[in-house]
Amino acid sequence: MSDGIGVADTARLDIRWSLTGNYAAHYTDNQGRDFRFDCHAKPDAPRQHFHPPPDAPSRPVEPSCITVCEASLVTRAILQRWRYAYTNETFDGLNDAENPP
Repeated sequence: MSDGIGVADTARLDIRWSLTGNYAAHYTDNQGRDFRFDCHAKPDAPRQHFHPPPDAPSRPVEPSCITVCEASLVTRAILQRWRYAYTNETFDGLNDAENPP
């Protein structure tokens, strides 16, 4: 990405997949704002969870609005949620979509 959400001039979206179906999609920008959609085992958290902005803390996390498991659907859902935030220039409502987003 050459620009980010809202006031961010630059941003990056990294997506990692594992052979066991785990994933992590991490947005970060030059304003120090982050969020993540993850799917992996985590004590005291749902397998599919969301690390909210602005700093994507390890805890607490929220249940993710993305509950599908197929890689192509998860990827499209992540990109749709990023596009929502980008178009609206806000992180508000980022994890509020219906599944699949």
